[in-house]
Amino acid sequence: MKPTRRKLVLEKIVRKNMAETAKLRNAIGEQEEKLNEINELMTRIKELQENSGDKFCVSPNELRAARWYSIKLSEQCMILENRIEFVETELADLRKSSRDKSYRNSKLEKLLDEAKQMVRLEKDRNQEKKTSFIKSSGTT
Repeated sequence: MKPTRRKLVLEKIVRKNMAETAKLRNAIGEQEEKLNEINELMTRIKELQENSGDKFCVSPNELRAARWYSIKLSEQCMILENRIEFVETELADLRKSSRDKSYRNSKLEKLLDEAKQMVRLEKDRNQEKKTSFIKSSGTT
């Protein structure tokens, strides 16, 4: 492959990977926001669990209602714990992908630099050929 063609192809690949990396960063940011929101919900539910108690119940209906409320809070707490686990797994996967893309981008940038250097060398050689041809044809 000609150095100029190789350089153009590598530039396109680098741009594509940069766009994918930006998308990954956005996705990581969104997942971190979700995780923070879920953690806030979790703290609110735990506060509600601490504040709700059977101490104020006088009648059996109040006790039953308090128990039902306690069960619902426990269920919501379990659901949020599962969501936290899921989001943390997703976040770990996204971070791994981001690291892989960054590594790949650095390798591609090195290849691109080499291709640019090859193009420069080829231009220099062509320039030298032209100047040497002009000198040789001009002296005769």
